[in-house]
Amino acid sequence: MLRNEFIISNMKRKSKQVNSSGLKDAQMPMLKIKEIKILLKTGEISYEKAKEMTEKPLQEMQKRMAEISKKFGFKPQKIFLANLLR
Repeated sequence: MLRNEFIISNMKRKSKQVNSSGLKDAQMPMLKIKEIKILLKTGEISYEKAKEMTEKPLQEMQKRMAEISKKFGFKPQKIFLANLLR
């Protein structure tokens, strides 16, 4: 449990660095998903709870990917929750 708290606190510290450097849109959803992944792997939350918690960050990522792919003329790739939580 102590190790998980350390990892999560490191992620929160990195998210503050991300906020200050202006990369919030690109990296914040992925940091949230990584934090949820750790909680899921340690058994602190169930898969259903993880699924609920990742809905908003996943939508943000898909929206951002759609914007980028449209900008460069590609078809956007779909991001699946199961792939992110592996």
